[in-house]
Amino acid sequence: MSPWRRGPGDEVWTYRYLRIGLVGAVVFLAVSVAITTATTGRWQPSISAYFYTTSHAALTGALCAVGLGLIAYKGSTATEDVLLNSAGFLAFIVALVPTARPPCAGTPASCGLWLPELGNATAAVPNNLTALAAATAVGIAFYAAVRGIDPAPQPRWPAPHPAQGWVWLARAAQAVLVLAGLGVLWRWPAVFVEWAHDVAAIAMFAAIIAVVAHYAWYSARRPKRPGAGPRKITQAYVVIVGVMTIALVAAALLQPGGVVLIVEAILVTGFAAFWCVQTVDLWDNEDKYCRIGHTGSSRFQLPPPGAVG
Repeated sequence: MSPWRRGPGDEVWTYRYLRIGLVGAVVFLAVSVAITTATTGRWQPSISAYFYTTSHAALTGALCAVGLGLIAYKGSTATEDVLLNSAGFLAFIVALVPTARPPCAGTPASCGLWLPELGNATAAVPNNLTALAAATAVGIAFYAAVRGIDPAPQPRWPAPHPAQGWVWLARAAQAVLVLAGLGVLWRWPAVFVEWAHDVAAIAMFAAIIAVVAHYAWYSARRPKRPGAGPRKITQAYVVIVGVMTIALVAAALLQPGGVVLIVEAILVTGFAAFWCVQTVDLWDNEDKYCRIGHTGSSRFQLPPPGAVG
């Protein structure tokens, strides 16, 4: 048996399914938004504005699923883990605090707007279940594609550990921000409702971009298999960082409208692209589930020099 492989256990498959599930959540939202737009013939000014359409449940559910997944997912480094936890928590804020209702000169239906009421609570079921079926199909196809590629495992190596002071400082900052947000909610609820969604959305994508940038750095420093060429996958991470950074700056500066919808779509697509690329990159990477601690010990020892063909 090759020293670079071992049979994956339940924890490995759970990790893989979590990664695929996050891709599925993004597809679920994208398909629901596409169906809503096609059936109403109206584009909303932003992805967040689809909260007021038949994509209401899909938007809320997908964001909460992504938020929980990012929090549950263990980053390769302490820095990545802190950023993922921050982005995951902010995703819940984006999901649960809606953006302002889109302007509409006519009836809500004429503008493609809808919210569940007692009399029509099931109107969005066809939309949502069709999107769910599409997301499931994409998830299965993605799983089959990665299994077909059968990416080679990467060498284990000690993940860089930042100073414990930085880790505790980052966690303290997270706690302070949460308490500050609750303080604003209790003291100035109208201000919180007006600004929380937009601020959380920008901060969430900023944290995700930081995750991609940090992992690009991590990937560039990670040892390659003996005799392997340059890691082109690192270049893909760098491109994703650049595109998402430009899109985030544009989203923060532009007024709500069609352009913002396109920019947000680029950001969501960038996140999905990063997650897909990283899934392939880490599919069989033992560093993710046979971690070497501070002492350098591990249940699985590195193969001796020259043992890897």
